[in-house]
Amino acid sequence: EAAGGARAAEDVDKATRRCEELEEMLAERETQNRQLREEREAAAKELAALAQSNSALEAEVERQSEVAAELQRKLAQRGEEASEEAGAVVSDLQSSLKTLQEKAAADAAAAEQNRQDLEGRLAEAQATIEKLTKEVRQ
Repeated sequence: EAAGGARAAEDVDKATRRCEELEEMLAERETQNRQLREEREAAAKELAALAQSNSALEAEVERQSEVAAELQRKLAQRGEEASEEAGAVVSDLQSSLKTLQEKAAADAAAAEQNRQDLEGRLAEAQATIEKLTKEVRQ
């Protein structure tokens, strides 16, 4: 009986240590999960900011397009002398518009790449969470 009691006490000690180890692992996993959630939230905010910036650039491009179109209409109504001066202005605006369109296209491409990167990171984070959850359950 004494040997059985000692063995039972040893088994209880082992089980207690294992529970403590599992509790530590669970706390670590919860910390990792919290960090991953925070990273995911930060990535979502960054993506939203990029989308907002892209929308603002698109609105500016639209506004510049309207300005250029209006200037072209006015140019048609003026005399030949004024057309040379207006042509230079339109050319500058078109150049600015082209630059803005190129920037908007580049920003859109960067936003799309960032979105894809963030979705990839999100998928990795979710896979890690699932893996860690599965490990804790085992």
